[in-house]
Amino acid sequence: MSTNSIAHILSGILFSLSVPHFYWALGGEKGFNYAIPSKDGKSLFKPSPLASLTVAVALSLASVIILESTGTYYGIYKWVQAPLVFYWGRWSIVVVFFARAIGEFNYVGFFKKNKESQFASLDTRFYSPLCLFIAIGAFLLNMF
Repeated sequence: MSTNSIAHILSGILFSLSVPHFYWALGGEKGFNYAIPSKDGKSLFKPSPLASLTVAVALSLASVIILESTGTYYGIYKWVQAPLVFYWGRWSIVVVFFARAIGEFNYVGFFKKNKESQFASLDTRFYSPLCLFIAIGAFLLNMF
């Protein structure tokens, strides 16, 4: 698989992940309960619209960093005169998504202790593996 293919796949995933966060930032509620860790049926926290917007923008920015890191797409690369921005941006993506996959050992990530909630089930089957996939993909982009 070429680095361009990896970049397109990761960029698409990251942008797709930003869409529900923009929806939640605008007040949407559908699917929100599946994205928040819970204990005894109660959400552990309720992100504000600003927090959802921040995550949405960060995911969109990560999508652009991944796509533009190849230097051939949409011209943003030409605006940024320091290619190290993309290099360190990709390393940041590696670290953030790898840390998310590992988790905080209680409610989130591969090593969580509390595995009884619906979020925990989705996290084990989908969210954490996807985060690990993104981290590995960004790592590979940095290496080649």
